[in-house]
Amino acid sequence: NYVDDVVDALIRAGSTEGIAGQIFNLGHAEHHSVLDLVHLLQHLSGVSYRLTPYPKDYAAIEVGDCYCDFSKFRAATGWLPRHNLATGLGRTWSWLCVQNRGFPNLGEDRHDSGIRPAFRVFAAEAGN
Repeated sequence: NYVDDVVDALIRAGSTEGIAGQIFNLGHAEHHSVLDLVHLLQHLSGVSYRLTPYPKDYAAIEVGDCYCDFSKFRAATGWLPRHNLATGLGRTWSWLCVQNRGFPNLGEDRHDSGIRPAFRVFAAEAGN
Protein backbone atom coordinates (compact mmCIF):
# COMPACT_ATOMS: atom_id res chain seq x y z
CA ASN A 1 0.00 0.00 0.00
CA TYR A 2 1.01 3.59 -0.61
CA VAL A 3 2.39 5.37 2.45
CA ASP A 4 -0.54 7.83 2.72
CA ASP A 5 -2.95 4.89 2.86
CA VAL A 6 -0.88 3.12 5.50
CA VAL A 7 -0.73 6.26 7.66
CA ASP A 8 -4.51 6.62 7.35
CA ALA A 9 -4.93 2.95 8.34
CA LEU A 10 -2.68 3.36 11.39
CA ILE A 11 -4.60 6.43 12.53
CA ARG A 12 -7.89 4.57 12.13
CA ALA A 13 -6.52 1.54 13.98
CA GLY A 14 -5.37 3.73 16.85
CA SER A 15 -8.67 5.54 17.11
CA THR A 16 -11.07 2.60 16.72
CA GLU A 17 -12.28 1.10 19.97
CA GLY A 18 -12.44 -2.64 20.47
CA ILE A 19 -9.77 -3.74 18.01
CA ALA A 20 -6.66 -3.67 20.22
CA GLY A 21 -4.64 -6.87 19.93
CA GLN A 22 -6.27 -8.03 16.70
CA ILE A 23 -4.31 -8.83 13.56
CA PHE A 24 -5.29 -7.15 10.31
CA ASN A 25 -4.08 -7.10 6.72
CA LEU A 26 -3.92 -4.08 4.49
CA GLY A 27 -4.20 -4.46 0.75
CA HIS A 28 -6.07 -3.30 -2.31
CA ALA A 29 -8.95 -4.65 -4.36
CA GLU A 30 -6.72 -4.63 -7.47
CA HIS A 31 -4.42 -7.64 -7.71
CA HIS A 32 -1.09 -7.48 -9.51
CA SER A 33 1.49 -10.08 -10.39
CA VAL A 34 5.21 -9.57 -9.92
CA LEU A 35 5.41 -9.23 -13.70
CA ASP A 36 2.81 -6.42 -13.57
CA LEU A 37 5.07 -4.63 -11.07
CA VAL A 38 8.11 -5.09 -13.32
CA HIS A 39 6.25 -3.68 -16.33
CA LEU A 40 5.06 -0.69 -14.30
CA LEU A 41 8.58 0.03 -13.06
CA GLN A 42 9.90 -0.21 -16.60
CA HIS A 43 7.25 2.24 -17.75
CA LEU A 44 7.93 4.74 -14.96
CA SER A 45 11.71 4.54 -15.22
CA GLY A 46 11.93 4.49 -18.98
CA VAL A 47 14.30 1.54 -18.65
CA SER A 48 13.59 -1.62 -20.58
CA TYR A 49 14.99 -5.01 -19.67
CA ARG A 50 14.93 -8.33 -21.41
CA LEU A 51 12.93 -10.55 -19.09
CA THR A 52 14.00 -14.14 -18.69
CA PRO A 53 11.70 -16.73 -17.12
CA TYR A 54 12.90 -18.47 -13.98
CA PRO A 55 14.43 -21.88 -14.48
CA LYS A 56 11.97 -24.54 -13.30
CA ASP A 57 13.96 -25.30 -10.13
CA TYR A 58 13.91 -21.59 -9.15
CA ALA A 59 10.24 -21.16 -10.04
CA ALA A 60 9.37 -23.86 -7.51
CA ILE A 61 10.70 -21.71 -4.64
CA GLU A 62 9.61 -18.30 -5.97
CA VAL A 63 7.28 -16.39 -3.65
CA GLY A 64 4.83 -15.76 -6.46
CA ASP A 65 1.97 -13.35 -5.98
CA CYS A 66 0.47 -12.16 -2.71
CA TYR A 67 -3.06 -10.82 -2.37
CA CYS A 68 -3.96 -9.47 1.06
CA ASP A 69 -7.59 -9.54 2.15
CA PHE A 70 -8.26 -6.32 4.03
CA SER A 71 -12.00 -6.88 4.48
CA LYS A 72 -11.68 -7.47 8.25
CA PHE A 73 -9.91 -4.12 8.68
CA ARG A 74 -12.39 -2.38 6.40
CA ALA A 75 -15.32 -3.79 8.42
CA ALA A 76 -13.73 -2.71 11.71
CA THR A 77 -12.61 0.78 10.69
CA GLY A 78 -14.24 1.74 7.39
CA TRP A 79 -10.78 2.07 5.82
CA LEU A 80 -10.31 1.79 2.08
CA PRO A 81 -7.08 2.45 0.19
CA ARG A 82 -7.23 5.60 -1.95
CA HIS A 83 -4.19 4.91 -4.15
CA ASN A 84 -3.74 2.02 -6.54
CA LEU A 85 -0.35 0.55 -7.42
CA ALA A 86 0.22 2.73 -10.50
CA THR A 87 -0.62 5.97 -8.67
CA GLY A 88 1.35 5.13 -5.53
CA LEU A 89 4.41 3.87 -7.36
CA GLY A 90 4.25 6.81 -9.78
CA ARG A 91 4.19 9.30 -6.92
CA THR A 92 7.01 7.47 -5.15
CA TRP A 93 9.13 7.37 -8.31
CA SER A 94 8.50 11.04 -8.98
CA TRP A 95 9.46 11.95 -5.42
CA LEU A 96 12.67 9.91 -5.70
CA CYS A 97 13.58 11.71 -8.90
CA VAL A 98 13.03 15.12 -7.34
CA GLN A 99 14.90 14.20 -4.16
CA ASN A 100 17.64 12.42 -6.09
CA ARG A 101 18.37 10.38 -2.96
CA GLY A 102 20.60 7.41 -3.51
CA PHE A 103 20.21 7.62 -7.27
CA PRO A 104 23.03 9.85 -8.50
CA ASN A 105 21.96 9.72 -12.16
CA LEU A 106 18.22 9.39 -11.70
CA GLY A 107 17.26 12.93 -12.64
CA GLU A 108 19.94 13.50 -15.24
CA ASP A 109 19.67 13.12 -18.98
CA ARG A 110 21.33 9.92 -20.09
CA HIS A 111 22.04 10.68 -23.72
CA ASP A 112 24.45 7.79 -24.07
CA SER A 113 21.76 5.22 -23.20
CA GLY A 114 18.69 6.88 -24.70
CA ILE A 115 16.88 6.64 -21.34
CA ARG A 116 14.57 9.50 -20.43
CA PRO A 117 14.62 10.70 -16.81
CA ALA A 118 11.71 9.10 -14.97
CA PHE A 119 10.33 12.29 -13.48
CA ARG A 120 9.82 13.70 -16.98
CA VAL A 121 8.00 10.56 -18.07
CA PHE A 122 5.71 10.73 -15.03
CA ALA A 123 5.14 14.48 -15.34
CA ALA A 124 4.35 14.22 -19.06
CA GLU A 125 1.78 11.50 -18.42
CA ALA A 126 0.27 13.47 -15.55
CA GLY A 127 -0.15 16.44 -17.88
CA ASN A 128 2.51 18.59 -16.18
